[in-house]
Amino acid sequence: DADYVLSFEADFLGTDPQSVAYSRQYAEKKNLKDGRTPLKHVQVESLMSLTGSNADDRYPLDPADIKTLLLLILSKIGGNVAQVSANAKLTSYADKISKDLLSHKSKSIVLCDSSNLDFQIIVNQMNVLLGNFGKTVRAYKSDYFKLASEDKFEQLLDSLLGAKFEYGAVLFLDVNPVHSYRDSERIKEALGKVHPKFSFAFGEDETSTLCEYVAPIHHVYESWNDTIVGPSELSVTQAVISPLYSTKQIQDVLLKTLGRTESFAEYMKDFWGKKFFSTQKQFLTVERFWTQTVHDGVIELPGLMTEIQVKERNISKGLTFTLAFGGG
Repeated sequence: DADYVLSFEADFLGTDPQSVAYSRQYAEKKNLKDGRTPLKHVQVESLMSLTGSNADDRYPLDPADIKTLLLLILSKIGGNVAQVSANAKLTSYADKISKDLLSHKSKSIVLCDSSNLDFQIIVNQMNVLLGNFGKTVRAYKSDYFKLASEDKFEQLLDSLLGAKFEYGAVLFLDVNPVHSYRDSERIKEALGKVHPKFSFAFGEDETSTLCEYVAPIHHVYESWNDTIVGPSELSVTQAVISPLYSTKQIQDVLLKTLGRTESFAEYMKDFWGKKFFSTQKQFLTVERFWTQTVHDGVIELPGLMTEIQVKERNISKGLTFTLAFGGG
């Protein structure tokens, strides 16, 4: 629904979980045969991405400059920002982008891939000021979403590095924080304080080499899973080949740890029958519902998510942003 896309480091055509759907929408908006308004795409990023390579305008910037540009743009579209100083290059970028944004109110969308809370607040405030919520941006809540917390991870490291901690073991489930965390030496020191450590990994990586136990996991083609792919769409992934090596699916291991005897595929089928079967009207039996969904790979189920009406007070009313939070 957007005619203008401003993306800060968001690789929505490449690495985003919904990149296939976004790519199709993007291509349709770029198709001008039906006389529609052409899509304008501006990408701000520190490294080249697939999305950036397709942008109409691309601004390669140092990560520290991206923070400044965010605040400059916010100030120029009506945000409450104080004492933003920047060089001539960033100021010219902000002038051009903010002018475009103001000319596309309710028809633009601002995206950001950073997990920095301040960044997300600023970007959401931009979308609020531009009137995008309810038009090009929709917010949802769901009982099935569990969001990771960087603060809790920092607390874990602080606890491990302190004199007292309450962790008897650490499990890494298909993640590599020694590589992805901002301070690899800090996390290495912290992990040296706790034993045992388990890494559930598809291959050897920086984290698994520090663990006492490494559990090889299935490839996605050998695994069962389910994913919410939209406000009313649920996708199921089925194993298409038998395991080639002596690997296990993470969920199967966790189920056995809990004393359960069923496989994760059986657990999924039972869960779907209890949670989702009653929300659909197409199929009369759980067996038919499950079989057809596995066959199709996706099913539309109303009520998976509830839309939230976002107003300015929900984001940051009265909050003043400065460069004080910058730095790392």
